[in-house]
Amino acid sequence: MKKANKVWGETTELFNNNGSSTHYLEVKAGGYCSEHKHEQKDNVFYVIEGRLEIASWVGDEKHIRVLGRGDGYRIPVGVWHMFRALTDVKCVEVYDYKYDGVDIQRRTQGGLGSD
Repeated sequence: MKKANKVWGETTELFNNNGSSTHYLEVKAGGYCSEHKHEQKDNVFYVIEGRLEIASWVGDEKHIRVLGRGDGYRIPVGVWHMFRALTDVKCVEVYDYKYDGVDIQRRTQGGLGSD
């Protein structure tokens, strides 16, 4: 298992078979990731505990989805997105991909607290 500290909390890779990978995330209340998209991966979030806000953009239109315990949400390949923890969050993040290189583009940087 690979564990990585992030400005918003930490992530632990639980599984990777070069076709998908599964991560356990602990996100601090107020923590958020960068706005980014993946060129080769779908992204699925499943909340174990807490409330997680997912923002995604289709063109210039922003969509907000708030996930609670037991909720899941899929971000398709190529869609700009980000998450923000409304409370302390524990969740599972699954990537489904066919490419093993770097495929992330960032529009902003992650952080902790208000914008």
